[in-house]
Amino acid sequence: MCGNGARCFARFVQKTVGLDGAFTFETEAGVITASFQGERVTVNLTKLKDLRLDEQVNLSTGATTIHSLNTGVPHAVLYVPDADKAWYNR
Repeated sequence: MCGNGARCFARFVQKTVGLDGAFTFETEAGVITASFQGERVTVNLTKLKDLRLDEQVNLSTGATTIHSLNTGVPHAVLYVPDADKAWYNR
């Protein structure tokens, strides 16, 4: 389940069928509720699970600390000194 994808889907449905209130739709991660406040689209994410803080992982650049969680799709957060300069080897 992708939060940004869910918001895009909700906006598409709103514009296609002319919705002006909240509605729900089902995903493999569960039932998602979307609502609209002007141009803003809000969706609820599935219940957070598997929150792990300060987890050590080994990368090609060496060991580093990440934080991870699952909102229907696993996410990992890696803090870097300057996000504009962050890159990875492809």
